[in-house]
Amino acid sequence: MATIAYLRVSTEGQDLNQQRLAILDYAHKHRVTVDAFVETQRSSQHAIQRAALMQVIEGLQPGDRLLVSELSRFGRSLGQILQIIDLLIQKGVRLVQSPT
Repeated sequence: MATIAYLRVSTEGQDLNQQRLAILDYAHKHRVTVDAFVETQRSSQHAIQRAALMQVIEGLQPGDRLLVSELSRFGRSLGQILQIIDLLIQKGVRLVQSPT
């Protein structure tokens, strides 16, 4: 069972370090080891960020855990976020949002 942390920034004002600290704090408090951090930086093309997220999800196995600092890291709309959550449920991946 792997634990993967997904971090994404979409604007210059956002900071990956804040997301990383929130996830590491959660992991420490819950005695979870983060096996890998996957980061996507600001891109002019939303499709590139979406492809990066889908690649992460494709690599996950049932029982794996995906950590995010906020569900909004998955998409720009509620519909996109719900699609990702549904896909994770179908794959048997546990989703954890760490409090920021």
